[in-house]
Amino acid sequence: MNDKAKELGLVNTHFKNPNGLPDSVTGKDVNYSTAYELSILTKKVYENEWIRETMALSNATVTLPGDNIIHLENRNTELGKNGNIGGKTGVTNDAGTCFAGLYERNGRKLIGVVLKSDRNDNDARFRDLNSMMDYSYSAEKQVVKKAGDDVGSLELEYKLFGFFGPTKTITANVTLSEDLKLYNNSLNVNNLEITLKPESNNAWKLASKNDIPLSATVLDSAFEVKGSSDLTVFKLIKANMFVYLAIILAIVIIVILIVLIIKIINNRKRYSRSRRRRRY
Repeated sequence: MNDKAKELGLVNTHFKNPNGLPDSVTGKDVNYSTAYELSILTKKVYENEWIRETMALSNATVTLPGDNIIHLENRNTELGKNGNIGGKTGVTNDAGTCFAGLYERNGRKLIGVVLKSDRNDNDARFRDLNSMMDYSYSAEKQVVKKAGDDVGSLELEYKLFGFFGPTKTITANVTLSEDLKLYNNSLNVNNLEITLKPESNNAWKLASKNDIPLSATVLDSAFEVKGSSDLTVFKLIKANMFVYLAIILAIVIIVILIVLIIKIINNRKRYSRSRRRRRY
């Protein structure tokens, strides 16, 4: 179980036994986790079809070897109410009454986790849970970063003449080209990371387009947003203006020299033909 917790990135979760109960000698809780990490675990658990089907049962009958029959009752008393489609209850003296499960309303699924509700009131966790889920379903995403906000810079390479010439580098500043909306809470805001992932590090290609795919992540959730850079074709040309002017000047001089040489050669040919005619 602890190996699986590490695999899921649950750094604040530890299991001492498989049933979640306190130590039989000391009576102290020996298993621990957080509401957030339990939500990750719940999400992973609900990927299992058998668990989903089992958690959706209000009661069940199990026949053990020897034809021993056990009748089981789901302690999730909110099952089928207010969008509750399944979950796991729990209780210890230190943890209070707890619940981790899944809600679905209008096709939208959310995970709800409640810890340390009133130990002496089994319904307290569900009152707390329903209040939390009502708030969550009514919440709307808000702008946490605006279009035009800086998100970093890219070091790009390019050939001086497009497809050939010496390789040079240039820095392009990247900003959001659209508003980034999230549910505005400390978890999202404090853990938001935006990663630049251009399709190419070729400066000429980037200068000709204004949409750069950016990866926005919040912990284990990721989605794509669009960005733009301040890099333009004119900026690339301006960065190498003296080189291009020198090349243009060199080309002009070469053309002038070629024209002069051709003119001199033609003049010499005319002069030579003129001398031959005078002799005869």
